[in-house]
Amino acid sequence: MNPSKYDVIIVGAGVAGPAMAYALSSSSNLRKAIPESSQRKKPLQILLVDSKLRKPERIVGELLQPGGVLALRRLGLERALDNIDAVRAKGYCVMRPKVPSSLGKSQNEGTFEKGSSGTQFEQVHIPYPDGNEGRSFHHGEFVSSLRACAASAPGVTLLEASVQSDLVYCPHTGRILGVRATRSSGKRVEIFLAKLTIFANGNSSFRKAVYLPATTRPPAAGAESISSPAKTPTDKNLDTKALGSFYGLVLPHPPNKSYILPMYQHGTVVLVPDAAGPILLYQVSSHDTRILIDIPKNSPHARAVPAYIKSIILPNLPTPELRESLQSLVDEAEEKEGKLKMQSAINPFFPAPPQGGCRTREGGLLLGDAWNQRHPLTGGGMTVAFWDIVTLATELISTEKELFGEGGTGQATSTNGPKDTMPLDGHVLKHEEEWTIGRWDLMDDIFNRWWWRRKGYASTINILSVALYDLFGGSSSNLETLQTGCFKYFELGGEAINGPVTLLAGLAPRPFLLFCHFFAVAFYSLWVMFTHRRPVLVRGQNTKNEGSNGYTNGHANGHANGHANGHANGHANGHANGHTNGYSNGHTKIMDTRVVMRRPSILEYPNLVIRSFAVFWTACIVFGPLMWTEIKW
Repeated sequence: MNPSKYDVIIVGAGVAGPAMAYALSSSSNLRKAIPESSQRKKPLQILLVDSKLRKPERIVGELLQPGGVLALRRLGLERALDNIDAVRAKGYCVMRPKVPSSLGKSQNEGTFEKGSSGTQFEQVHIPYPDGNEGRSFHHGEFVSSLRACAASAPGVTLLEASVQSDLVYCPHTGRILGVRATRSSGKRVEIFLAKLTIFANGNSSFRKAVYLPATTRPPAAGAESISSPAKTPTDKNLDTKALGSFYGLVLPHPPNKSYILPMYQHGTVVLVPDAAGPILLYQVSSHDTRILIDIPKNSPHARAVPAYIKSIILPNLPTPELRESLQSLVDEAEEKEGKLKMQSAINPFFPAPPQGGCRTREGGLLLGDAWNQRHPLTGGGMTVAFWDIVTLATELISTEKELFGEGGTGQATSTNGPKDTMPLDGHVLKHEEEWTIGRWDLMDDIFNRWWWRRKGYASTINILSVALYDLFGGSSSNLETLQTGCFKYFELGGEAINGPVTLLAGLAPRPFLLFCHFFAVAFYSLWVMFTHRRPVLVRGQNTKNEGSNGYTNGHANGHANGHANGHANGHANGHANGHTNGYSNGHTKIMDTRVVMRRPSILEYPNLVIRSFAVFWTACIVFGPLMWTEIKW
């Protein structure tokens, strides 16, 4: 059977795949800004293939920042947010428990009980600027809507089939010519050829197929051999790094409640001292709220997540409705002697290596999470993917005549493919059967422009996501100082909120602005450490008087009772009991402690100066390596 031929094959129909298929179609809004003389008269023939086209169920990819909404609008895909019960997102609410006023007293005495339903929280409101709004939704609903939009576009074919890892290569150049796939309705392996194959399947399974393997450069003529041969620039670790996991539950709303979060249409981040990491909550439909619970890698809580949720998370949720909803899920699981119905997802990190040139095979490219991953705490992944699609699709459409022809044939002309590739027996086609882009040197130019144009938005969101996670998820004293400084920085309002939230929302693709605000938080944390009140543990007061009163009362009562029951024995017993009980009670009161809010005294300044260097160094350790990962490639 002859291979099926397309202009473009897109592997993966999650978030990035359908959006890219629509962006390259004749329905794309991007074509309105490109001269018709640069465009083909016939629409590109695009195959969008995925192993499962049923509605996916995932706990990430449910929050789209305002920057992502703007990118969808640029593509003409904003209608994908309609009719999926999406909820408007107008900003964030960051909360943490207030410091207890005292410790060591009983609940009957009206003291603060950490983790109880009476926990009081302090909060900071962080609205999106200038009326910008994001959207939150069930992931499966959004993906299904994107697929429907892509399938309705001229030239796009949606196929349910499993793509095999052994791609179709050129036997002479190693160029990627297409894929082998098995339809879900059959068992026969079919070959699909394309001039360009885009891998957007959301994982790392095809990275090593696209990036060229590291090769040893031979020594120059006449040069001595070297013991450690130099490697090509693609000698990098192409595996995704796992930073931990998110565990997710859907909290149903009571029948009469449109929302159960502290602030309507605002995501909520809860910072609990005893928690393993931050708690993220946002509404995903008119009747459901998502809770994401972070468990860092190698955390002891990973071995008993249900117990951790019950003992730490449940008591520290900020509203009664949230606690009641989660409690109902816990009770239901216990009644059925089962486990909580929760899903988990790896929190990934993979900085994007450059594509094109001598780094990747001709004929293929990576897109979305297959190429670049960051921590999902800030919900920036889809925003990066959609702007990547805007940038790349604009470049491809502008040169589609040269790349794909007028809807006819493609001519094979390799410009930079290696001649000595991995063994390709059984995975190649005859050279005369190639169906390829004839001018791959144009693609190298596109890769280069795409790489530098994406640096602003991608680097900003990537660095911010992991930096905030490291900051809010840490438990060291230095990180706690930075956490407090960050919270107080937000309380300043004005630009102290507008600047960071525009970065978070994907509205300000400016890494230098992120650098300025991050270290403004670091320096402000030092100022807070010297000048603001902080919780200090002190001994209780008036404890000796209480003991003295106990002794006196016990002695008097015992003496009086002794007269009634026999003067001698009563006097002796009353004196002994009064002395013992009164002294014991008084002694217990001496051990009472209290937490008071107090500014550091000038005598503490020398130690604080020394600690300031440690805190600032911690800030550098958090931010510096992340910045390096974005520029080292």
